[in-house]
Amino acid sequence: MRGISEKELKDRQDVARRIKDYVRSTLIDELISECKELNPWLPIENAPKDRRLLLHVGEPVIGWFNNIKNVWRSTDSNKLYPTHYQELPDDPKEQEHAKNSQTNSPSI
Repeated sequence: MRGISEKELKDRQDVARRIKDYVRSTLIDELISECKELNPWLPIENAPKDRRLLLHVGEPVIGWFNNIKNVWRSTDSNKLYPTHYQELPDDPKEQEHAKNSQTNSPSI
């Protein structure tokens, strides 16, 4: 009769757990390496100048580009020297209005 001792079975179970943990850890590491930040800070040199943006000036500030004076301004008109920017999300009220307009339009 062949058999396996309880100790040997527990040792094999421990090895299996370590392999499983290693595979899981490796898979998670691989997934993390492929992740991208959803809304990264972008260099100010590439910023669009036709709308309000979230500007980084040591802290986040909402601002816009003044084409006449060729400077960035905060919403209270202070002059800014941002290094990076992020797009602002769409206004939820505008999104809701657009959604309602689509659902209330007559069908052809």
